[in-house]
Amino acid sequence: MAKRVLSIDIGVTNTRVCEIDYGKKTPHVYKCISFSTPENVIEDGYIRNKQVLATILRMKLDEADMKLTDVVFTISSSKIANREVTIPMVKDRLIQPVIDAGAQDYFPVDISEYIISYSILERIITKETRKLKLMLLAAPNNLIKNYYSFAEIMKFTIHAIDYIGNSSYQLLKRQANEGVRFIIQLNEQNTLIHVIDQEALILQRTIPYGVNPVMETESDNRPVIREKEEEFDNYSDAFEEEAAVALAAAEVDNLITDNPYGHMEELADSLKYLINNVIRVLDYYNSKFAEKKIDQIYITGPGGRGKGITELFQNEIGYGVKKLDRFSSVIFQKYINRDEIDETAYMSVIGAVLQPIGFLSKDIIEKEAKKSGRSVLMLTLAASLVISVVLISVSVLSLQGAKAEQKKLQAQIADLSSVESVYNDYNSVLGDYQSITKLYSDTTSQNEKLNQLITGLEERLPSTAVVSALTVNETGFSMNITTNSKLSAAKLYLQLGNLEGLSIVSIDSIAESEDENGIKMVTFAVNCQYRNEGKVAETTVENTENTK
Repeated sequence: MAKRVLSIDIGVTNTRVCEIDYGKKTPHVYKCISFSTPENVIEDGYIRNKQVLATILRMKLDEADMKLTDVVFTISSSKIANREVTIPMVKDRLIQPVIDAGAQDYFPVDISEYIISYSILERIITKETRKLKLMLLAAPNNLIKNYYSFAEIMKFTIHAIDYIGNSSYQLLKRQANEGVRFIIQLNEQNTLIHVIDQEALILQRTIPYGVNPVMETESDNRPVIREKEEEFDNYSDAFEEEAAVALAAAEVDNLITDNPYGHMEELADSLKYLINNVIRVLDYYNSKFAEKKIDQIYITGPGGRGKGITELFQNEIGYGVKKLDRFSSVIFQKYINRDEIDETAYMSVIGAVLQPIGFLSKDIIEKEAKKSGRSVLMLTLAASLVISVVLISVSVLSLQGAKAEQKKLQAQIADLSSVESVYNDYNSVLGDYQSITKLYSDTTSQNEKLNQLITGLEERLPSTAVVSALTVNETGFSMNITTNSKLSAAKLYLQLGNLEGLSIVSIDSIAESEDENGIKMVTFAVNCQYRNEGKVAETTVENTENTK
């Protein structure tokens, strides 16, 4: 028979208690109560006024005839830090020593002031590796002691202290497996985002903003909506049907100014801040885990009860959104009317009994060590021995992994050994090719263009033009040409400038003369330079003479 306990969640606004089975896969809920937490009793998880809280808690327990003294607490506090880490696969009893050995690397704080615990998120077992994915949590020792001292006042025996993020995850992962689920848990002081694939937690983020500010806005404007409101359980009435439709249709920023619910702009601003943070987490997930597409988005928690909340989130984030307000893997006794209670408000107290983190005060650890007859020296020695064994085990596992990797690489090298001869042949042929290419480049000359240029000259020279001399060198050639007029000389000069293969065409001198028969002759010297790639031909005239 499963042991029954009181599972307690002391929130800033409401305190919730369940009488429930502890450590059972499908626990039974026998009784549950919820009442307003006295003002200024809770501050970021710490119980500041234990006597006031003890008085009202005892009264409420007596009224509900809840007489058990074995308890499980779940805490919501920004002082609790969390990290996801992966360690080699070790036996469960060796996990905590491994964590303790590397705690300073995981959390850059004074570890002596914190209690480190863990939850197993996933066991990664493949042919290549065996690892554990853990969620580590570091809680201030004085926070945990705070609950132990409160338990002494109440004459409670603490079985476990859990963190609200783990409590909610333990319950949510047991819901229907629908692929990757993005779950928005709207609480009083904060909002938790859980991304769960089957039962594995892929991502968990805390947004330091819950439904309390929205409640305060609604409370300040209460005369506009209604004249009477009970407690937070009636919060959903703040979102009347017409107001919810107006809020969603106006997309938060463009609310109709003349609607009878004038405070909705303030509510919308509060929700807009929350939604923007949810969208940031959603964008971060989609960029980091692109291969794991989200199959469904849910809204749950006490803040998800408001009318229009689901539609508003659906409008803003662009995904289909469903409300998660009933939980499987938990059985409420028949005399509990599930239609009259908000199951989502009891998420953390139900989840806390499934697989709690189990924070233990260091004072309790020391007391238990003394009761078992161990001295501080023996405890230190035992811990050192365990850590040494763990470190050796980790080293052996790492060595075995390295040897397996080496064997794998050697097999790949053997399979690819035939490539070496191909590679050597390639290098040999490449060397021959480079030698031939260099030999060819050393034997080439610009004068290889000469024959082509002469053909071009023959096509362009007028019939009256005569080449009397042609001198060739490595960079070009020069010609002495005689024609019957300066116009013919000018045309020839322009045509030479357009001749492919030449870059510079210059006329060094022009002389005009007449023979004894009165026939005019124009003689000029042309200097042509071979063209380099990309260079355009230039033409110049340096000197002209007239002679008779």
